[in-house]
Amino acid sequence: MSSRGRDRVQVAVRVRPFTSQEQGSLCCIDMSGNSLLLTTESEERRFDFDHCFWSHDECMQEVGSGKYVRSSPDSRYSDQDDVYATLGETLLDNAFNGYNACVFAYGYTGSGKSYSMVGTAANKGLMPLLCQHLFERIDASATAGRKCQVEVSIFELYNERIYDLLNPARDNEVKSTSGPFLFGVSSRKVPGEAALEEALAQGMMRRTLAATSQNDTSSRAHTVYRINLRQVTYDPNSRDVTKELDSDINLVDLAGAERVGAEGVRGERFAEGLSINKSLLTLERVINALVERHVHVPYRDSRLTHILQNALGGNSKTAMLATVSPSFAQFQETLSTLQYAQNVKNIENNAVVNFHQTGNELARLRQEVAVLRKSLGESERLRLEQQELLNSVKMPRRGSTCCILS
Repeated sequence: MSSRGRDRVQVAVRVRPFTSQEQGSLCCIDMSGNSLLLTTESEERRFDFDHCFWSHDECMQEVGSGKYVRSSPDSRYSDQDDVYATLGETLLDNAFNGYNACVFAYGYTGSGKSYSMVGTAANKGLMPLLCQHLFERIDASATAGRKCQVEVSIFELYNERIYDLLNPARDNEVKSTSGPFLFGVSSRKVPGEAALEEALAQGMMRRTLAATSQNDTSSRAHTVYRINLRQVTYDPNSRDVTKELDSDINLVDLAGAERVGAEGVRGERFAEGLSINKSLLTLERVINALVERHVHVPYRDSRLTHILQNALGGNSKTAMLATVSPSFAQFQETLSTLQYAQNVKNIENNAVVNFHQTGNELARLRQEVAVLRKSLGESERLRLEQQELLNSVKMPRRGSTCCILS
């Protein structure tokens, strides 16, 4: 039993502030509503997206809390809560309705992906805010005939190898995978917000980070935070399961593409950069194949695209968050990201409500048994009535004459 519908991938763009190295640079981006204008001395290009977040300026830092907020009532500044309200709330709506849901962040190194997805203690990103609101929704919807179970898995793709970030073992490489379905990645049950936040904190601590010329804490691997939400509805009297929904929430913080030939990128960092760029290039080929409706989509050419197979062109309601720098010095990287994001807008997924087969099949069989019992009871009643009718009729002896009136 399923519900199908074609859904276009939603695309949002966020413009970050200047970094310390970019101070004094010219700003090449302006934004109005959900339109973004990219300008140089010789050209002007406009891009339209589903959502745009201006986080470049027009903000101030609250004294005491350290949180960035609007500097005035008419400020355009979009803070972490604004990004969550737009992308995170929709993601939870889809998950509670039984759909797989995904948000993935894309952009060049240092463009603000991890800040948007993870954030800081004072400015929590999409992931920790989702932890909080997920269990708020569960508590608000709790009834005598409904329960929810939450499990979390966290893993990263580093140099085309998958590592389980919730496994403290030194050798935690996961070698048995099949596309979006991973065998061997640990899954931890989390009964509440605190347990989920603790799991996320452990996963983030074990991520592969390193300093590069563009970012002091650059992600050197693609990181996937996967939350499974199972919702069970049952009859409070008989305890029979009447409906069971099973949804995967995927939050993906992609490593940033970078110029591997740039000054300061050598040795291990150089090899990591090549691996990151290769997987992102395969992702671009997959996106192009989906947009152009090719018969063959090269998901298997990279473990990244294999893992994202459901999110792009598959069984998921998906949103992309593209992060860009407003600095003229980063113009080419920003243009590339915006063109990439514009292409993603044309991808359509086939979202399916995920009824858990065991519970629903059991409910269907019980219903069939009830119908059969009713049918058997009706047949037995008719048989007894016929027997009574036959017994009421006296059969004549041989040679005698009788008349049976009907």
